[in-house]
Amino acid sequence: MLSIRDLHPFDAAVAEAESCRVEAKATAEKNREKYADLNKEPSGWCVVTQKGPWSRVYHNAYGEAKLREYLDRGHKVLMTVGLVAKPDSPLNANTHVASIRVADPGRLSDDKLQLVSVRAKLHAARALIK
Repeated sequence: MLSIRDLHPFDAAVAEAESCRVEAKATAEKNREKYADLNKEPSGWCVVTQKGPWSRVYHNAYGEAKLREYLDRGHKVLMTVGLVAKPDSPLNANTHVASIRVADPGRLSDDKLQLVSVRAKLHAARALIK
């Protein structure tokens, strides 16, 4: 059986991002009372890549060609985020559900990961899919 690790880095990154997106949707559906306003809202994803200490790039579903290009040039996946959110709303605890996976948790401090995840959520919110 083919595992996600056997795929091209691009295919693995998109599969992981889609998995996070589906997980966020499932969380919203499972907790209908808590997330009643989000049950019919669109979802999206973001993959954060990095090469070197400062070159983080945020990719969403509309930028798959760029994601492939960056991975082919040596960028590594840092984080994947799946998001369910109300379009054109500020992101707060009541307007979104996110599923976040960090590829190498020891690579960045908790504060840096928190900042990266906020930017990734914002980037994912720009490409919400019904």
